[in-house]
Amino acid sequence: MLNTPDPRSQKKLKDGMESVSEQVEVSKEDFVNAASNIKANIQSESERFQEDLKDLKEKVVDLSSTGISVARQTISSNIESAREKANQAAHCAMDHAEKSLESTGQYVKEKPYQALGIALGIGFVLGKLLSRK
Repeated sequence: MLNTPDPRSQKKLKDGMESVSEQVEVSKEDFVNAASNIKANIQSESERFQEDLKDLKEKVVDLSSTGISVARQTISSNIESAREKANQAAHCAMDHAEKSLESTGQYVKEKPYQALGIALGIGFVLGKLLSRK
C-alpha cells in the first residue's frame, strides 16, 4: 500500500505544478507571438511582392532589354528580402524555443522530484483523456 504524502509535500508538489504551468503558459505566449510576427512579416512581403509583380505585368509591353534587366533585379531583390525576413523569423522562433527549453531544463535541475511528479501527473491525466472512446 502506498503511503499518503504529508501536507507539506502535497503543497510543494502543488506549488511546483503551478510554477511549471506558469512557465508553459509563458512559453505558449512566446510561441504565439513569434508565430504572429512570422505571419505578419510573410504576409507583408507577399503583398509587396504581388504588387511588384502586378506593376511589372502592366509594364511588360513597354520594357526594353534594359527594362527587363531592371525588372529581373527588382524581382531578385524582392525574393532575397523575403528570404532574409523568413530566416529572421525562423531564428526568432528558434530563440524562443531555446529559451523555453532552457528555463524548463533549469527548473528540472533545481527541482527534479517536483518535475518528475508533475510529469507523472500530466502523463496520467493525458493517458486518461486519450484512453476515452
